[in-house]
Amino acid sequence: EVVRGWQNYHINDDGNSIELQPGVIGARANVYLAPYQKRIGPDPASINSARIGGIISNNSSGMVCGVKYNSYHTMKNIRFMLANGHVYDTSNQDDYVQFINSEPDLSSGITACKKEIESQDKVVNMIRRKYSIKNTIGYSLNAFIDYNHPLDIFAHLIIGAEGTLAFCSKVELNTIDDPPLKSTGLVLFDSVTNAISSLSILLDEGADAIELMDDASLRTAEHFSNAPYDYTSIKSQSAGLLFEFQRHDPQEIEMLMKTVPKNLMSV
Repeated sequence: EVVRGWQNYHINDDGNSIELQPGVIGARANVYLAPYQKRIGPDPASINSARIGGIISNNSSGMVCGVKYNSYHTMKNIRFMLANGHVYDTSNQDDYVQFINSEPDLSSGITACKKEIESQDKVVNMIRRKYSIKNTIGYSLNAFIDYNHPLDIFAHLIIGAEGTLAFCSKVELNTIDDPPLKSTGLVLFDSVTNAISSLSILLDEGADAIELMDDASLRTAEHFSNAPYDYTSIKSQSAGLLFEFQRHDPQEIEMLMKTVPKNLMSV
């Protein structure tokens, strides 16, 4: 079983990438990377229980990683097995020739799909637009316009394929920085419109994560024994912005803790 086995990992290039078998839990991968102040890009809410196989198969993203650091964009290499038992590894250059020679129908079909997609500007633009936002459902069709070789295209189609195309036995992910210092805040507004109008302040300051919360979400604070605000005062149509800053320099964090509240108060 993948859950009981497939737990191996290997850290490369001083933590800049990590090889993972599908049974490794996402949060455990981050534990391995912690000494390097690195982490994997995908940060789904289920990271403490989600395994790498599922994170890859779902093209997981998260609150912090957004689209830029999701599974698709941080995958460096992948090893997979097709239904016919053939195994391919994108880190092995010989497999590129082998894939075309051993999977002629699959390779030609991928190439034909790529040509058909790229012959229609409307389709290309739609794919680019759809995959510029969080879009984790189904095959990663942007692979057809992002890559040229059939093996690269297929390898990236696997991301988000829910295991329907191949079995992923190992993946190498490029890692991202994980600054040791983090500061989180929540600011309340009387409307979603006012909350949105304040986004530019957080963006200009370089917030690493921002999440919009509606009034229903804010009222869930009643389930906390020590709520950070008076949830009984939340009115209909209220909204909140939950944000986080991640930095290496403690002085920069201290400065943000002073300037950000001041700037938000001026809105």
